[in-house]
Amino acid sequence: MIKLKEIQSEMEFCMFTVFEESDKVFQSLQAGATGYILKHAAPVEILQALKELVAGGSPMNPIIARKVITEFGKFKAQSEANAALEILSDREQEILSHLSQGMLYKEIGTELGITTGTVKQHIHKIYKKLQVNNRTEAINKYLGRD
Repeated sequence: MIKLKEIQSEMEFCMFTVFEESDKVFQSLQAGATGYILKHAAPVEILQALKELVAGGSPMNPIIARKVITEFGKFKAQSEANAALEILSDREQEILSHLSQGMLYKEIGTELGITTGTVKQHIHKIYKKLQVNNRTEAINKYLGRD
């Protein structure tokens, strides 16, 4: 399909397949497919999908649409988490990583060769930068579960 899309950029492509796996769906969409219909769809649904495609739509089975929305939500959360973490210094990210592994302040200090008081100072700065109030909120933001 990639070569066809390069040759016929104005042509619309709709995948018609038995594959429901997220990686197959996203590979197809990244390659230029504008629709994704499963072969077990009823003939009337397939015809409707073709009409929708010709009319400029992006037909998808509800199962596939849900996968796309779910993955987009994960991607958005991870993007936001990455953006939030970019404001942290390398040391703060390192401390947050240890914190997310369940380490205590004293253990983090020992691991990094700093005092527990210094760890606490870094934690306070992390909370302020991430706009959180506690360890759980900071870890959730770090893991993209915000």
